[in-house]
Amino acid sequence: MSLLFRRIAKESFGALAEQHGLTLVYQSEVRLEYKSKRVRMLVNFDNGRSYELAVAFNLVGSEAEQQPYSLAEVLRLKKHAAATSIEGQQMDTQSSLDAALKKAARLASEYASEQLSGSAEAFKQLAKQRSAEAIEYGLARDLRAARFQADRAWQEKDFATVVRLYRPMLNHLSPSEVKRFEFASARTDENLEDCGRD
Repeated sequence: MSLLFRRIAKESFGALAEQHGLTLVYQSEVRLEYKSKRVRMLVNFDNGRSYELAVAFNLVGSEAEQQPYSLAEVLRLKKHAAATSIEGQQMDTQSSLDAALKKAARLASEYASEQLSGSAEAFKQLAKQRSAEAIEYGLARDLRAARFQADRAWQEKDFATVVRLYRPMLNHLSPSEVKRFEFASARTDENLEDCGRD
């Protein structure tokens, strides 16, 4: 199954692109690319495969050109609730695709005007946000792994391992995990004292 993308996408994004001085430089049934001297806007639809719709922006003629930022990232920066629902959205009917294209164009018009105008500062803010999100994601991943391993060690009464795993994450632990850390720490200290007496 293949959905009609190009015509509705051009209708949805054409006026917005024109308003910001962008010209349509590429079009197909899976992608539109608008470009000015300063900025590029991409509208992609994974037609016939995942049916995901994505809108992205990047600066032209710079290192940032390699780094497009999604409309969802722009919306997260603006603290807009639609950021979650628009990221990775999938459309499997023509009517859902048409509605999603119109919604994405409206959101881009309302919230991505700085990016569409080629504001270097707006792209710096997006880069900073992406970096912070990557750090947060890494911390969450490390925390999940530490919790899993610490739970195992706790069940095996391997208190030294519980302490070793929890210590670097102490500021991010729940109150019950902090108590568990304190208990394991006390037990580890007691064991060290007992060893010292031998």
